[in-house]
Amino acid sequence: MAREEKKYRKKKKLGSYPFVSVIFSSSLALFVIGLFGLLALHTNRLTEIIQENIEIQVYLDKQISENERIKIQKTLESEEYIHRTTEQSGILFISKEEAAEQFVQETGEDFLKFLGDNPLRDLYVLQIKPEFHQTSQLESIKTDIKGFSGVYEVVYAQSLVESINQNLAKVGMILIGFAAILLLVVIILINNTIKLALFSQRFLIR
Repeated sequence: MAREEKKYRKKKKLGSYPFVSVIFSSSLALFVIGLFGLLALHTNRLTEIIQENIEIQVYLDKQISENERIKIQKTLESEEYIHRTTEQSGILFISKEEAAEQFVQETGEDFLKFLGDNPLRDLYVLQIKPEFHQTSQLESIKTDIKGFSGVYEVVYAQSLVESINQNLAKVGMILIGFAAILLLVVIILINNTIKLALFSQRFLIR
């Protein structure tokens, strides 16, 4: 009786299942996947924040009438490239008086006293949708707006846009490479876990 019990315990030991190794490998694989997902979410949010700061400034003629200004605003509001949210329309109007006040507050110098006239212009600050952030698309938008009656000049930070697009492309390539490496690691972990489980049960399978 004692001999049979000893043989049973020996068989059970030889065919024992490595629960700790399997759980550790699976948990590690899931942790790495979750970590990459969190990194991707934060990267996507950071990209959105950076792209929201890309703006086009539309300067108006000094002698423009109020009706012409309103017409320009309505035309801009109907354009598909304007970035709209629930909190803001994506179009900000800054009058030359407001611009002068901001300049005085920032620099502490009242240029109106010695110039006698406000050289600044009324302007619209436009937020552009991320899908229109390519340099060629922004140039097309710039040309289109310059054709509006009453528009004096259209400007945007071209060098900044090109730098942002290049950096975002590099980050995208890095994330793709990291995702490929991560996928390979997860596959290897799962494969080794299955092999380990089968190897531990080889006597029972036989």
